[in-house]
Amino acid sequence: MESNDLTDGVVLYDSSSEVAHHLNPVATLVWELCDGRTVSEIVQAVAEVLEIPDDEAKSVVNETYGQLSTSRLLV
Repeated sequence: MESNDLTDGVVLYDSSSEVAHHLNPVATLVWELCDGRTVSEIVQAVAEVLEIPDDEAKSVVNETYGQLSTSRLLV
């Protein structure tokens, strides 16, 4: 998976499927935090960075994680 940073997120290119995915800044944040951290740790980090309540961060993480997973952007 190749990644290119943009001012409004990141583009991920999967050379095996020849598909590019543009992630907005929030999706980029969640994707970058999926580095071995627990879901709770990701939720806490998202809440801190976005300055939102934990319950809202949990919803953001769950929705974004689902989209990243469906797009096969998580390994």
